Amino acid sequence: MKKRLEAQEKNSKKNNIIIKGTTAQDNNLKVWLKELIKKETGARIEVETVYKIGKQKPKMVITKLKNFEQKMEVIKNKYKLGGKNIYIDSDLTYEEQKTQEIIRKIAKEEKNKGNSIKVSYKKLEINGVKYIWNEEKNKLTKNQQEIGQIQIQRQK
Repeated sequence: MKKRLEAQEKNSKKNNIIIKGTTAQDNNLKVWLKELIKKETGARIEVETVYKIGKQKPKMVITKLKNFEQKMEVIKNKYKLGGKNIYIDSDLTYEEQKTQEIIRKIAKEEKNKGNSIKVSYKKLEINGVKYIWNEEKNKLTKNQQEIGQIQIQRQK
């Protein structure tokens, strides 16, 4: 049952992105966001819904795009935002957020050791060696080889 709920939540967030660090104005968020994405990443998008989260500043905005292809175009081009204090990520479920948090902790440890790292969704590359998150073991693995001492503590 829990896996079905997780799958439903994941599917509902499939076309969503989260934008952090924005200076979005309350009036006409859709137009503002569409122009921001086009200007900063070059991606042309169609926004279905957009809404702010919380009252913090800078603002955080969740955006549902028309389709998955548009989302992937934005995600692939988000590197162009370097140095702008605006961050774009996929809208992840709680479990996916916890997994990514663990992967980032391992990546930070490896980077502090002087290794070259690259983080992506449920993956970590260390000095060109790719590791993938193993759901059953709750660890990053490469051909049964485990990495890192950190595990997700799943609540029952």
